[in-house]
Amino acid sequence: MNSDKLINENNQLRENLNSENKRYYEDLLVYIRSKSTFNREKDVEQLLLDMLHDLIDAQSNGESAEFYFGRDPKSLADEILKTLPKHFFDIFKIACYIVIGYVIFFTIPNMVSPSSKLDLGNLIIFGILGFIFSITALWLIGKVMLSLNLRVTIV
Repeated sequence: MNSDKLINENNQLRENLNSENKRYYEDLLVYIRSKSTFNREKDVEQLLLDMLHDLIDAQSNGESAEFYFGRDPKSLADEILKTLPKHFFDIFKIACYIVIGYVIFFTIPNMVSPSSKLDLGNLIIFGILGFIFSITALWLIGKVMLSLNLRVTIV
C-alpha cells in the first residue's frame, strides 16, 4: 500500500475516535510527521496507522489515549522515531530535486532576456540554502508544536 492510501485510511479511521482521543492522536500525528524528515514516508504512515488501530481497540475497551500511550505524546513520538530507520539517500534525492527546480525556475527569466547575466553558482547556493531553510522550518515546527499546545486542523 502506498503512502497516499495509508494517509486516506488514517483520515477515515480517525473519525472513529472520541474527541479527547482524537485530539491526543492528532497531536501525536502532527509531531511525528513533522519530525520524520529523514524517515521514509511509507514507514511513518504505516506506523501511525498501526498506532491508530491500537488506539481504536483501546478505546473500544474503555481506555483513553493518555492511559494507553502515556501522558506525554512528545516523548512517545521521540521514542518511536528512534526505532525507524533513516533514509538519507531519499532526502538527498529530494534536495537535488529542490535545487534543480530552483535553478530552472530562476533561470527562465534570464533566458527571456539575453542581455542579462546568469550566475549558476549563485543559483545553486541559494537552492541549497532554501533546502536547508525548509528542513530547519520542519524541525522547528515539530519542536514547538506540542510545547506550545498549538492546534492544527488536519484535513
